[in-house]
Amino acid sequence: MTTISIIIPTHNAEKYLAATVNSLLNQSMLPNEVIIIDDDSGDKSLEIARQLAGKYPDIISVYSKRFRSATKSRNLGASVSTGEALMFMDADDVIEKSTLEALTDVLTVE
Repeated sequence: MTTISIIIPTHNAEKYLAATVNSLLNQSMLPNEVIIIDDDSGDKSLEIARQLAGKYPDIISVYSKRFRSATKSRNLGASVSTGEALMFMDADDVIEKSTLEALTDVLTVE
């Protein structure tokens, strides 16, 4: 089975971040890792990310860096990821419960 790393760049997304991560944690198949890259948020995004990582330390990791660029945040996430496949989400995205399972079905070729 293909392992999936999910990378979420965030900047001032305190209103959405928990719902985004919860949509990943409620999947029919859990992700191997969720990497949250906080890009110098001025709100509570980093605090929320760290709280989520504290609850799920085997799945969620958090990095904080001042990039002012979602692309650079994604690149950092890709450089530290361990999955065979990468999935990028924005901090305000929510996915359906079977999304990761469907994605691994597509990625798994026998």
